[in-house]
Amino acid sequence: MLIERNGRFFARWSRDDAVMRSRNRSVLEMPDRIDTVDDAFLAALRSDDGVVRWNDMDELRDLMRRMDAWWRAEPSGDDRARIAFRLEPPAEQDGVWRLAVKEPPATANGLLALGQACGVWPPLRGMSGTALELDQGEAEAFLRSGAASLRAAGYGVEMPENMAAEIEAEAVVSPENALESASAAQAENGLRAKVTIRVAGEKVTRREIEFLLDQGSSTVFFRGRWIEVDRNILKSALKVLEADGEKMTEREALAFSFGMQRARGLSAVRVRGTGWFGKILAELRAGGRFRALPKPKGFKGRLRAYQRRGYSWLSYLTSRGFGALLADDMGLGKTIQTIAWLLKRRESGGGRALVVAPVSVTMNWMRELARFAPGLRAMLHQGKERLAGGSFARAVALCDVVVTGYPLFVKDFRLLADAGFGALVLDEAQMIKNPDTRMARTARSFPCADRVALTGTPFENRATDLWSLEEFLNAGLLGSRSDFVKDFEIPLRDGSSDAALAELRKVLAPFLLRRLKSDPGIAAELGPKREIREYCVLSPRQRAAYEVALARYANAPREERGSSGHVLALLTELKLVCDGLGRDGALHGGKVDRLMELLEGIFDTGESALVFTQYVKVGERLKALIEDRFGCGVPFLHGGLSPAARERQIDAFNGAQRPTAFVLSLKSGGFGLNLTKATHVIHYDRWWNPAIENQATDRAHRIGQTQTVFVHLFMSHGTLEDRIDAMLEEKRAIAGELVVSGEGFLMKMGEEEFARTVGLS
Repeated sequence: MLIERNGRFFARWSRDDAVMRSRNRSVLEMPDRIDTVDDAFLAALRSDDGVVRWNDMDELRDLMRRMDAWWRAEPSGDDRARIAFRLEPPAEQDGVWRLAVKEPPATANGLLALGQACGVWPPLRGMSGTALELDQGEAEAFLRSGAASLRAAGYGVEMPENMAAEIEAEAVVSPENALESASAAQAENGLRAKVTIRVAGEKVTRREIEFLLDQGSSTVFFRGRWIEVDRNILKSALKVLEADGEKMTEREALAFSFGMQRARGLSAVRVRGTGWFGKILAELRAGGRFRALPKPKGFKGRLRAYQRRGYSWLSYLTSRGFGALLADDMGLGKTIQTIAWLLKRRESGGGRALVVAPVSVTMNWMRELARFAPGLRAMLHQGKERLAGGSFARAVALCDVVVTGYPLFVKDFRLLADAGFGALVLDEAQMIKNPDTRMARTARSFPCADRVALTGTPFENRATDLWSLEEFLNAGLLGSRSDFVKDFEIPLRDGSSDAALAELRKVLAPFLLRRLKSDPGIAAELGPKREIREYCVLSPRQRAAYEVALARYANAPREERGSSGHVLALLTELKLVCDGLGRDGALHGGKVDRLMELLEGIFDTGESALVFTQYVKVGERLKALIEDRFGCGVPFLHGGLSPAARERQIDAFNGAQRPTAFVLSLKSGGFGLNLTKATHVIHYDRWWNPAIENQATDRAHRIGQTQTVFVHLFMSHGTLEDRIDAMLEEKRAIAGELVVSGEGFLMKMGEEEFARTVGLS
């Protein structure tokens, strides 16, 4: 650059002036003659003081204007795209790398674009003509960052062919015996894996991997050519070879074969099995193309095609010693498919089974068993009068199926464990989604051969939910918990989920069966479902209460505002304000008004509705208001009811001779019910978890429903309900794979974002 200062002109390098001045003097000598202002400028660049010694001030100022235009000019993207840098490796290990401009520019804009490339990757300033010689360290710097920077700036970059060396593992898993079928011997003898490591497609030995690591560089000369390797993966590959031939259990071999359990940090990308293990592996990889079984003897009623396939799949997996996760959408008949499987087990001499379910649906299991499998002898283990000790053992000996609730499963664990059950079924298995709970530990330690888990929401909160379920079903399949969190939980939570989700699906495919209402062959058996958003307006009284709550939170000490307890308290208060619950316990406001209008129209057309709320005190007031407005009895189901009272509420709704409403607590009424009498589902307040809300909606939108189900989502305009609904809609695709956890995502917001979300507009 050319600078004017106090009537004198100075030539300066744009970066590291002193270094560049010394470097250029050592390469190019001072010219003997200075005939032009340009010669004077170049001489000044190589001089000690940088003074441009030229007497014509007009020419100096013209040069300065030209140089300024040069630096300020912006070549087009096409000018940059026409310049391609090509990296050429040396033919020998000790040779010099060369970075050349593939086609030197011939236009002024092209030359300008080439000059400006020096600002993108500074080492280009050392180019001689249109080429630059690099030592290995400089070549690695170009590979590591220079090439990417130039591409980002719009320049072309051509790398040497086949330099990026993929490091792969191949393995053959073989039984230690020559048996053609799995037997007790497989547990004793196990399996061994013969591992082969390939670098850039070529098989390598341990000594060669050590040689590559000894080079101390990611760019190495190997077998006559230069390659670029990941040193961390090379170290893992070395450890794999050190462990070659280790003994594996069947579970470990399956996890290894499906690419889930890491072999010392390196994924085995191609695995084949031999002997009986090869047959099992081929069957599991076949995508479930197993033989569909006929309807089991003693099954009363109809098994739809997809239900027959589901029960056949359960039989297939459990007969081979694997646990099965049946994760069909709510309303598709997981209970019926499991009952068919229980009948098939008895035909095959599989022994008695224990079914564990939420207390609220244990009676439903007893009813379904009596309806579809009257030949199965079933017993309910529940209540204060339940059998214990010898009486329990004698009664169980006469049973095929025992049904109990989750609380007693933990409390009476020893009694149940000693009864000799051959199978354990967990209904609503999301109850063990947290692997650290006593419930999850109890399930994992229960002694039985066959394990089945049923859930409509296998991804309720976090990917770790799946790890907990599979650790119960197939211990070790998904590797250690810490590795699972690192490889799957964190990437999925951070949103970089495509590769992790694909890998997770791959390993789970043989062991998880999930069908949706929208699947071909299933949607035709269900009436359609339509969502309607009902935007309600806060009354002046509600707006005042909302603003008071926000002000009280904002004025609290900063350390209190940041606590999860304080945040949850604010969210609860705001949601109750939106619901219209006043300090006097009365319910009023926009939602109440809209609900009454809506129910009036529903009842007028002869239809019935389910009204869900997550707050019992809101549910009590809704029940009273609806009864008072329409002069009809309205059942209310909540967690405080006994099983008998719960059944009376359900019977009251199903047996009603006129259109009515059924108020339900979202948690207590969200699963285990068949309420197809209703054609409207009203979510009076939002749970902010699509999976939980869909569970509740599926009480009406399920097998047996022949009419359109209208789902009404209530929200107060301009409040946190409005904004959070918009946020969930934007993330609906992700929520369908791994569902957000209630208010949990709000805890991760920054202070300003949280304030915007809960603020009142």
